[in-house]
Amino acid sequence: MFEKYMHQDFEQWILAEFLKNNDLFGNFQHLKKEHFLWEEHQKIYEKMEKCYAKGLPFLASKMGIQDEKEKEYFVSLSQCGGYAVNLKAIVEDLIKDSEKYNALVEANKLITLANEEPDVDVFGTLSALAVNISCSKLPTSVEQMMQELYNKMDGKEVGISTGIDDLDENMNGFQNGRLYIIGARSGMGKSAFMCSVVEKIEQKKRVGIISLEMLDKELFQRIACIRGKIPHWKIEKGKCSDNEADQYHEKLLTIKNVFINDEGSMNRGGIIATVRKMVKKQKCDIVFIDHIGLIRVEGKNNLAHEIGENTAALKSLSKELNIPIVGLCQINRSAESANEKMPTLAQLRDSGRIEEDSDCVILLFREAYYSQNQPEIENCVYKIAKCRNGKRCEVKGMFEGQYMHFT
Repeated sequence: MFEKYMHQDFEQWILAEFLKNNDLFGNFQHLKKEHFLWEEHQKIYEKMEKCYAKGLPFLASKMGIQDEKEKEYFVSLSQCGGYAVNLKAIVEDLIKDSEKYNALVEANKLITLANEEPDVDVFGTLSALAVNISCSKLPTSVEQMMQELYNKMDGKEVGISTGIDDLDENMNGFQNGRLYIIGARSGMGKSAFMCSVVEKIEQKKRVGIISLEMLDKELFQRIACIRGKIPHWKIEKGKCSDNEADQYHEKLLTIKNVFINDEGSMNRGGIIATVRKMVKKQKCDIVFIDHIGLIRVEGKNNLAHEIGENTAALKSLSKELNIPIVGLCQINRSAESANEKMPTLAQLRDSGRIEEDSDCVILLFREAYYSQNQPEIENCVYKIAKCRNGKRCEVKGMFEGQYMHFT
């Protein structure tokens, strides 16, 4: 049915090139047995893998090929090739088309299943299928790794800066392929922190926001107020002067690289599809989700399990798309009754999997949050409670309430 994605000649050429030069095999370890759609090629490739691991040459005797028919075909492969002037390109084309083929086969099975069983979770199955497709890519080269090191040594930006220098210093900015969690009590300022960071990022990068709680106009309003140093409450209540209104309009026009989806009530499949669209169509360099506790749960498992599945999917997606994904998360109400108000990892709401799946967890804390008299400018703490590629510590910052701005 999907024959156009099946390339017998590509498979033969690749195997033939490996037979002619066994050392080439080590350059394509992202190529897997499953990428070969012909069973005989899968068997030969699997035997090549075993020989390569043992340091043995790709000979029929070493590969355990004894069946006469199989041996005859194996010998004929050495006569293939010769046209593979760019083996890398052929391997990449084979991988892409084999993955399309496998995805279409699975989707076709889902269509049949959905017709037979109307209650099947079509969107959940599709999202799981999207995450599980391997999307193989070439491994990072030594040259790429060294260039990244030189960029760091020269002070060039490698990660995406939060705009808060001390925070960047300790967490190395937002890195591609990693899942970040921003946790805080309700009303502590998670969305305000996100807008403060986005206001800085969008000056150099393209930012996607999936807002499950606020409207797009509310977020644009916050970003413009932060950028123009305009008291947020004045815009909210229409109490601003003509000069402030003009300044607000001017700053709104400068926000060009923020793409917001505020549909709300999305399930895991909808979130994954939206992130993909933001990256593929809008070319977003980073995506924020506000907040992960509002992702609609439709499964039969308990809430903690479903939230864990959500964060696992987001982590896989960040690696596949090679972007940072930042999820905002509520802290449990247990933080209210504790003598020590500073939040902990254990208080991340509904699931320990959030901690496990994330690469970095930042917990926001404002002591004045618990005071009846909140100053216009107050101290805050960014507690880096987990950081796989940085250090755990507490970073001091400031919060300007009238602008809803974290620095």
